[in-house]
Amino acid sequence: MAGEVRLRAFCGAQGVVTLDPQPCPAAASELHRPSCVKASISDGHENWCPFAMALVLRRAGTIYDLDRGAHIRVWLTDYASELDQWSVICLRRESAYTRIGAELRP
Repeated sequence: MAGEVRLRAFCGAQGVVTLDPQPCPAAASELHRPSCVKASISDGHENWCPFAMALVLRRAGTIYDLDRGAHIRVWLTDYASELDQWSVICLRRESAYTRIGAELRP
């Protein structure tokens, strides 16, 4: 099943930005909503959920399709919560050995 899911952006401590689904189609329950993308602006890398195929950014009437190689960190450094609406293109698959959610590596 593929679909577009709305995201909320959170900027945490030490410049770590997460894009969290509302709700996550791959989650087993409503209480567990893993991040689709975790990006460390200062360290210069991001991690994606294995089921997240691309991001969609709606900004000031323009729609940007951003795949995994689209320098997501650059877009997140210019994030404006009042202007930006993020969503993810999610491909939900059944996989007993694939953990959902992005985990930011040290």
